[in-house]
Amino acid sequence: MDPAAGAELIARLQGMLGIAILVQAVEPTDASATERPGEAVTIWATFLFGSHATDISVTGESESKAWDELGRAAIAWRNSDFQNIQMWPGGG
Repeated sequence: MDPAAGAELIARLQGMLGIAILVQAVEPTDASATERPGEAVTIWATFLFGSHATDISVTGESESKAWDELGRAAIAWRNSDFQNIQMWPGGG
């Protein structure tokens, strides 16, 4: 998956989950390494939902796997208890 495909995945997840995902950096995990296809990559991002925000980093064996990990982390974060409970007036 190229970076555009990763960004498209994240855009779709934002809409489906109702959260914002701000990607700050996509970097080779080993800062001294030169960029090569298939190199381990770390993605730094922030998840936002209402008043909740969490900074996160995920690492994958390749850039496409790192994007996949970011997607999984976003789903898990959105489904955590404090994120999932909606309070409605007149509840019941």
